[in-house]
Amino acid sequence: EFHARITEAMQLILRASIDATPPRRTQLEQPSERIDSTDKLAEIKQQERHKQPELTPADKQSAEAVREFLEEDALPYLRLRRGDNHPLSAIRNSDEAFRHLKLNVAPNWTPRVEELQACCDERRRTDLQAKLQHWLHGWLLIHVPISLLLIILTLWHAVVELRLIIVNP
Repeated sequence: EFHARITEAMQLILRASIDATPPRRTQLEQPSERIDSTDKLAEIKQQERHKQPELTPADKQSAEAVREFLEEDALPYLRLRRGDNHPLSAIRNSDEAFRHLKLNVAPNWTPRVEELQACCDERRRTDLQAKLQHWLHGWLLIHVPISLLLIILTLWHAVVELRLIIVNP
């Protein structure tokens, strides 16, 4: 579920950043309604104001670099059940990969890359927590029997001492 949410969020970011075409706004006209030419002109001007700018060549290259990194490295890492053996699971490799990606994208793409890096860092921390939790559960297999043995030996020691005190006052 965590990995599915991360994957969905990253795909939404990618779609939002690559999609350069603004959504078209259409007005449904009833056959009985007529729109004045002045109203139509005002509507066109309103749409022009809300129009998103075209992507520059640098933005297109940045989008392609982020898409490629996302598809080849980030999403496979985020989808893995255990990401221990993936290159992005090592902090040095991850930092180097994201540094390289930041150098290959336009400055306005840096926040998106940092958001992707934050997702990968969170995944790395989650993997570490899972690993530590497994170690702690394994430690319980040793700790609980030894603790029970210590309690039994303490009770035995108390009984033996009480016998010695009662027998030899």
